[in-house]
Amino acid sequence: GSVAGSAGSYFVSSFGGHDCDGDDEREGEHLPWEQMSPRVYRNLDEIFAGEYEGMRYEDIKALAPDEASLRARDKIGYRYPRGESYFDIIVRLDPLIHEMESYTEPLLIVSHQAVLRLLYSYRYPRG
Repeated sequence: GSVAGSAGSYFVSSFGGHDCDGDDEREGEHLPWEQMSPRVYRNLDEIFAGEYEGMRYEDIKALAPDEASLRARDKIGYRYPRGESYFDIIVRLDPLIHEMESYTEPLLIVSHQAVLRLLYSYRYPRG
């Protein structure tokens, strides 16, 4: 996979009148589709790989095996040269997580693997 980021990350605050967890009290009732405008949030962008932005992990490993080794040993704490670590993403996501917690309607989040992995771990922590 690539470590390149994108400016296309966003979430939609509501879609339809349907409860995403399947516990919709109005089951069987046809609910109208509500088209919502997406909101673009830069803090949902993928991890910034700094000097290696836009490169594949295989390319980084070939170009800088020491960096690849450091990342393999500490994936959450490793910070790309002039880039970000997972800890940096957590700090970047914190205000958005608090905002999302205030919503009562379902959310559709479109983002990238590292960001979604962190949002998922926040929402569904291990025991």
